[in-house]
Amino acid sequence: MEVLVDGRALDLGHAVRRHVLGVPAADANTVVTADRLADRVWGHRRPPGSRSAVYSYVSRLRHVLAPVRGLDLVRRSGGYVLEMDPAVGDLRALRAAFAGIRAGAPDKDALRTALDLWGGDALPALDSPWADDLRATARRQRLTVLHVHADLALAAGEHDRIAATLARHAAENPLDERLAAQYVLAAHRTGRRTEALAHYDRFRRHLAEVLGIGPCHELRHLHQVILTSDQAGRALDPSHPRAAHQ
Repeated sequence: MEVLVDGRALDLGHAVRRHVLGVPAADANTVVTADRLADRVWGHRRPPGSRSAVYSYVSRLRHVLAPVRGLDLVRRSGGYVLEMDPAVGDLRALRAAFAGIRAGAPDKDALRTALDLWGGDALPALDSPWADDLRATARRQRLTVLHVHADLALAAGEHDRIAATLARHAAENPLDERLAAQYVLAAHRTGRRTEALAHYDRFRRHLAEVLGIGPCHELRHLHQVILTSDQAGRALDPSHPRAAHQ
């Protein structure tokens, strides 16, 4: 959990204090009761006196945040609200981009902003059921945003811009067939035919070793076209392959 002002991080204090701020930040502009906040921070290990501890942490955080314009941690209706601009924050940008996809109207700029702002897993040191669910949901949403953004970029001929990013994400998600197809296509379109074929071969072998299956028809077809033709850019709509194997 970080608060950046003109690129500089505020000193929010120790980990628990940052977690106390992270909980209302995940549901910004919505009241989170003191009990719910404590449950989300400590889970089943909630210590005696946790409500008093929350009050103390919030008081200190309000002092730290006081000079920050447009960011206020306030008490309201038996709980706390982190009042902030809906456009601020990596998690909120991700949710907005994902909502556009769900509504059938993905916004390319919003997708790219969400990916650019992403700073990693939400509250990675917080061990509670709520935090586990928050992180898992954000990972799924981010992967969907990545898939759709890559589809739009490839359709717009922006393979040069996204090839390196796709290489990194394909390596991080070695069973994701859609990312594999997108990266193979981008690599081929940027003239890296050998690299495209090598990645396909690595993906095929890993899929067989882990799941005992082969690539889908569309990805196999793309591979064959790369082997035999310079027209691979028209061989595959990367949104067709199975999105990911879990």
